[in-house]
Amino acid sequence: MRISDSELARLQTRCRVKQAGWGTTGYRMNEDELINALQDTHLLLVGYEKVTARVIENSPSLQLIAVSRGNPANVDIQAAEKHHICVLHTPGRNAIAAAEYTMGLILSQARHITQAERALRSGKYLGNPAADFSTCDTSADVIWNLDGDNPYTRFSGNELLGKILGLIGFGHVAMQVAKYAQAFGMQVNVFSHKNDKKQAEEHGVCFVD
Repeated sequence: MRISDSELARLQTRCRVKQAGWGTTGYRMNEDELINALQDTHLLLVGYEKVTARVIENSPSLQLIAVSRGNPANVDIQAAEKHHICVLHTPGRNAIAAAEYTMGLILSQARHITQAERALRSGKYLGNPAADFSTCDTSADVIWNLDGDNPYTRFSGNELLGKILGLIGFGHVAMQVAKYAQAFGMQVNVFSHKNDKKQAEEHGVCFVD
């Protein structure tokens, strides 16, 4: 996994730190390389390397494995349990990023941002540029009227305020999406097998059947 300089400095005040593998070189270590790197190592912070039973069995100093992923699928959990090694993971670690991207897609669809950007780049709605825009009585460099195929009619889109957003499931990502959608003034309806009324009240959403 990759660690920022500031976080690395914090770690180095508490323990000796060795960096290797994908986070440093961009290439995942194989079993032998990982075993060699883990000698005399007590804590492993790992992203994508596979921590197999063989790796665990040949790393006698290892006491804890922290996986920077929502699902520690790259770690042999049974082998870790057998050797009394604690395994940590980070559920919801990308929830904010995924929720922001989701809202970006919603905004793009509602306001036709992608289509407008493509039309702008193609020059479809641009006329001949003026030498000095400030001296023009009208926007001579932009075709902007209400006749026929025009930007206003084609790309005006819809506001999110007052709209209803439906979410299926209410995990880490959905909770963040709901928060952002509410900031835009949207009503959020959720379908989830949990149907937790207390959770609905806490997040200001409406669970539906």
